This record gives sequence, C-alpha cells and structure tokens, in this order.
Amino acid sequence: MAAELRGQREVSVLRALGTSHGDSLPTSMEAAVEVFADGVLGAAQGRPVALIGLSSGGILAHATARRLEELGCGPSAVIMLDTYLVRHESNRKIWDQMLYGLLEREPEIGPFTTARLSSMGRYIRLISEGDLKDVEAPVLFLRAQASIAEAEPASDDWRAVFPTAHTTADVPGDHFTMMEEHIATTARAVDDWLRATVPAAG
Repeated sequence: MAAELRGQREVSVLRALGTSHGDSLPTSMEAAVEVFADGVLGAAQGRPVALIGLSSGGILAHATARRLEELGCGPSAVIMLDTYLVRHESNRKIWDQMLYGLLEREPEIGPFTTARLSSMGRYIRLISEGDLKDVEAPVLFLRAQASIAEAEPASDDWRAVFPTAHTTADVPGDHFTMMEEHIATTARAVDDWLRATVPAAG
C-alpha cells in the first residue's frame, strides 16, 4: 500500500512490540496501545495523521485512535481493512482459514519464528479482551468482496462487520488478495475516501 500511495501520501509503518526475538510482549491491551500511540506521535511530529490497520490490526488502530483522542491529539481518520472481531464465536472458522492462508504465504511474508508466533497469540488474546469504545474520528471499514473459504458461502454471514463505522465499503478480492493483486483498488478506495472525508488531509 505504501508503494501504491507513493507521491500522494507519506506512509509510516509501526512495528508491533514483541514480534522480534528479545522483545518484551505487552502485558495488556492498554500497554500495547500506549506503545502504538507513542509511535504515532513520534512519526506524525504534530502533522495530521490517519491510522490504518489490516485484519486484527484494525482493532489496534481503532484503540490507538481512542487513546490519542484522550490525549487531545486524535487522528483525522481511522481505516480498518477487513477486520473481524475476535470475540464473536461466528468468526472462529474464518480465523482458522486466515491462519492457513498466512502459513501458505510464509515464503513471501517471512518465517513464523517462535517470537512471531508468541506475539500473535498474545495480541489475539489482548484484542479479544479489549473494549472498542467509539471514537470521534471518522472510521472507514473496507471489507473484501470474496470469501477465503474454498467453497462459496451460502450466505453473507462470513463478511466482516463493524457496526459503528461511519462508512462501510466492499473492495475486490478476499481477505488476502485485497492487499495483493487488488492492492491498487484498495489503496485508491482509501485515498478517495480520505480526500472526500478529510479534505484538510489532501
């Protein structure tokens, strides 16, 4: 996505605490969010910022936005990309399919080391316990048009849902391919929405 937005927007990526060997894992959702909030403030340097998170990262982006608003320096917008709420029992099968999809992509995204697997387990537990309070910033919820299931679902129950999003829209691809072969369309949807919703952000 950073490559697609090159020349249009400055993009910074925040690394999650605990994903590298020797890192400490966050003890709570509040601790994790505090690290992300500090990272956002450091990267933004007082400039307007929009937070974006893919999959469960959308929950972290939303929670970080809430913390920044409490500090009086909230973001201009929050974008959540195909984010499924962990605590919903109906999403359990989808989470299993996501895990299989990640393992299949190990050659592209890197090996699942013990540190990486440990951090994944910790963050999944933390976000399942977190309380997603509403935020003042406008929220875009982009979700995939296609299911990652091998067989076409009989209903739309598999679709990710975030009831308090200000705008919900579908983009081509499934949970993974919306950020792979369909990344140009996804990035354009994000950029177009930001221009329409937060004019000051360009």
